[in-house]
Amino acid sequence: MKVTKRQRAARVGAALGHPTRLAILELLAEHPRIVGEIIEEIGARQPAVSKHLSTLRAAGLLACEPDGRCRRYRLADPKAVRRALKALGTLG
Repeated sequence: MKVTKRQRAARVGAALGHPTRLAILELLAEHPRIVGEIIEEIGARQPAVSKHLSTLRAAGLLACEPDGRCRRYRLADPKAVRRALKALGTLG
């Protein structure tokens, strides 16, 4: 089934609708990070961070690659995500 533009926009909007997910995007706007670094910076528990990362990936906002035994996350489209964060007032 093909995802429509409205469905994708709704998925992105929902992904941006949680403070922890916004904080993760702000961190990754600086540079890619492994999960442990995200957990340490955010101060949330690993299961919660993993769920948020999954939501952001499903929305197409994040990409990840293996990095040894870890996974390194980065913004899928850095310019678009930075514009969205600036529009929301969360990124200076």
